[in-house]
Amino acid sequence: MEITSSNFAEQVAKYLPIPGKICQYHFSTETSNLKKVEKDWQKTERKVEITYLGKKEDFRFYQILTTKIILTSNKAFPNKALLIKIGYVFDNIEVGVTDKGFIKKIFNLHDLKLRMQEIKSHLEKDHYGEVFLHFLNGIDALLQDEKKVIAFLQSFKMFGLYFNGLRKRFQESIPNLIVKPRVLDDFGQLEIQEEIIFEENNNNYTFTVKEKSEEQKTEKYKAIYKTEYNQLLVGFIEVESKETNIKYNLSWVG
Repeated sequence: MEITSSNFAEQVAKYLPIPGKICQYHFSTETSNLKKVEKDWQKTERKVEITYLGKKEDFRFYQILTTKIILTSNKAFPNKALLIKIGYVFDNIEVGVTDKGFIKKIFNLHDLKLRMQEIKSHLEKDHYGEVFLHFLNGIDALLQDEKKVIAFLQSFKMFGLYFNGLRKRFQESIPNLIVKPRVLDDFGQLEIQEEIIFEENNNNYTFTVKEKSEEQKTEKYKAIYKTEYNQLLVGFIEVESKETNIKYNLSWVG
């Protein structure tokens, strides 16, 4: 796919989401404990609206609205109500994204800090204890560092399946095989090498991902992304160690 600078803007418009169009997604993260005979599992589901709003400063400007958070488990879910309330600290986020598809700027970080203080003041009326305060202080500390907030939002369990760095369709060429490093946050910051296989069919794109076999550090690592023109339809990643299996999933719902 060869392009010149003269049609660069046209290619960008073609392969980015339609400005102002609200895209609804279902995100989920399911974690299974493999150490026990009767496997424990917990699942976090989020209903999310993502809207591309054009350019702001030097970035692509996106609004991310989380409209619902659901936590389920096959056993008791400790602090379920508390975790849901804390989750809504990040219910309205405005981010700057590179053309390649990575978050690099939080435009409303100050609003997130204010929302955290508001939620914290309400929670402190009904909750107390050292563990509770340590948890809240950890989120406070996170929000003081934009780079850490970006890393958190870019993780698989948040929005990393959508902002996946595989959206640059308008570059001069796309190799059929890409190898790049990946840090697995939920597996003790484990560093692996990804092999990404790219396929194109009438402007529909499929990226199949696996761990580079000769350096394999996981028991299982597989992923797939499917796009149709400027719409990401599916994102799925499964990672497994000897003790834990995690499935991260994104699906377009309208």
